[in-house]
Amino acid sequence: MFMAKTSKKKEKEPDGCDCGCEGHGAPSVKVVDKDGSVLHITDDNFEAVRGSNDLLVVDFWAEWCGPCRMFGPIMEKFAEKHAGKIAVGKLNVDENDATSSLFGVESIPSIIFFKKGEPCAMIVGAVPLQKLEEVLEDVQNKK
Repeated sequence: MFMAKTSKKKEKEPDGCDCGCEGHGAPSVKVVDKDGSVLHITDDNFEAVRGSNDLLVVDFWAEWCGPCRMFGPIMEKFAEKHAGKIAVGKLNVDENDATSSLFGVESIPSIIFFKKGEPCAMIVGAVPLQKLEEVLEDVQNKK
């Protein structure tokens, strides 16, 4: 069982977002695309992001989810390690239910690996960095 750390409640930003991001709804964890910029995935941009990246890893998460918050730094390390090689992003399931539903995301965190736009692997739950690396290697070796 995963337990969330208790912390002081953050002040809400002027735009109403309390996640510490620069834009409403964006994750506070800096997750980068293959060019090194922050990749915030939404229902509106998902198809474009999926279609423009040969290899995409998406973390389906929610602000209130303790395991998601615990997993955030792991996902950040993974993204930083692979910057310039693969695209990595986050999709808030509370704000983007169409994409979450499309891929049957019922538990979070869920990490889906897309190769050439098609889902090819899924991890459900907070996992160690090594597990992400193992799944990535398997995905990269698939034809």
